Amino acid sequence: MSAEATGFVHFELAEIRRSSLLVAAFLTCGVGYTWLLFTVWPETGGPSPASASWCGGTVAIMSALAALKLRHRYLTAASCVLVIGVLVGVACAVFLLGPAHSFLFIIPIAVASVFLERSAFYAVVSVVVGLVVIRVFHHVGNASEGAGTSAGSTTVGTALATVAVASAASWLSAHRFQIALRATCIGYERARQNSELARTRQGEVSRALKSLEEASYRLTRSNYELGLARARAEEPVR
Repeated sequence: MSAEATGFVHFELAEIRRSSLLVAAFLTCGVGYTWLLFTVWPETGGPSPASASWCGGTVAIMSALAALKLRHRYLTAASCVLVIGVLVGVACAVFLLGPAHSFLFIIPIAVASVFLERSAFYAVVSVVVGLVVIRVFHHVGNASEGAGTSAGSTTVGTALATVAVASAASWLSAHRFQIALRATCIGYERARQNSELARTRQGEVSRALKSLEEASYRLTRSNYELGLARARAEEPVR
């Protein structure tokens, strides 16, 4: 693939990520704002909001605003900030709601599959798995040792299976997008090569036509001079 095609690929991929980052940042900011509204005005008669609730909503909003600020000049940094903010927000939500809601970790995994490279995506998945295990065993430690251990093992298996399926689905989706983008780039490269070949052959045809016109002009001029010479040669005879 030529340097021009490679530059085209990187430019298009950056534009896709930049537009997707804008939508994801606005959604994250909206969710964080709603979360903080319920934190500031809790349900009447309910328990006071935990510090994790304040932390989750605040981090979600701040990461979204930072991503919006950085996305034009530092796209990779903006993507990392948004993914970290979503991950921290979801971790706070799971800490508050309990390990049964570990399926919420699908959200940062999906966001990471869109905006991060493969190695960074695997790092996010590893962090999610660690958080799920820590949260579940923290729940088991607070429960009774009898039924709590069995229920905790079941919850761990369910949560890890959910994370594994979500990670596989996100990776397959991102891999399919990369394949489609690669096919588009190959088509672009072939179209560019065909266009260059067509321009080259058009130039060759133009030069051939010009040479043919010059030869035709010379032939016409030679015929004219030959006619004049024949006329002059016939004059003394007459």
